Amino acid sequence: MRKSVGLSAKEEFSRENRRRLSGPGLRTFLAAANQWGLSEEQQIRILGMPLHSVYQAWCRKAQSDRPLILNAAPLCGSRLS
Repeated sequence: MRKSVGLSAKEEFSRENRRRLSGPGLRTFLAAANQWGLSEEQQIRILGMPLHSVYQAWCRKAQSDRPLILNAAPLCGSRLS
């Protein structure tokens, strides 16, 4: 497993890294959101307010292990601040 220590921001959020992390990251988020009892609206807010149809497409892809590449904002939970 590679460490992200020493990677530039450009490398850290490269398409390759986002492709590798998007599916597992979203599946982890969905599992935690379910445990916390978050509504779909709350989940969408945390993920940066994508359209409902986009959110559903992301979820279907992540849960079926199909290729998924998210932008950095949903991966980082930028709406938490």
